[in-house]
Amino acid sequence: MTILSWNCRGLGHPGTVRELVCLVHTHRPSVVFISETRQCEESVKRIRDRIGLKNCITHDGVGKGAGIALFWDDSVEINLLSYGSRYIDVHIRDSLNSPLWRGTFVYGEPRAQERYHMWNLIWRIKPRSVEPWMMIGDFNATMWQGEHFSATKRSERHMSNLREVLGWCDLY
Repeated sequence: MTILSWNCRGLGHPGTVRELVCLVHTHRPSVVFISETRQCEESVKRIRDRIGLKNCITHDGVGKGAGIALFWDDSVEINLLSYGSRYIDVHIRDSLNSPLWRGTFVYGEPRAQERYHMWNLIWRIKPRSVEPWMMIGDFNATMWQGEHFSATKRSERHMSNLREVLGWCDLY
């Protein structure tokens, strides 16, 4: 199974949509997660048809950079556990005989002072499934200073909070 995750920073530009179509046709993922769609549900579902994946869960979101979407083809079984403006939590089965696992697709809060909402969400949803768990997406945060490529330093407290919640959830 191949999964593509992309923070596209808006699907409103035709060039971005063309790039997404090209990525999907080149890499042939079974599952595609897009963050920062900046589009309404109807627009995102039209893109589903362009990329050739038949299934979609989308959330418009609110504010700058909002909107997430999860697309998948019929070879994959996906069952929704829960979703919100910044996450989609699902059970996934690659094929009829493969084991069930949990995928949580995230787009973290862009405002540093509000990131604790995502950490609280992760703490809250952890007990909802005992399946092996993979989290994919853009946390808008880093665990370590060296992961952030900017002259601006990340807050040690924020990085420590991310490490703590991921550790508590056995996510690495």
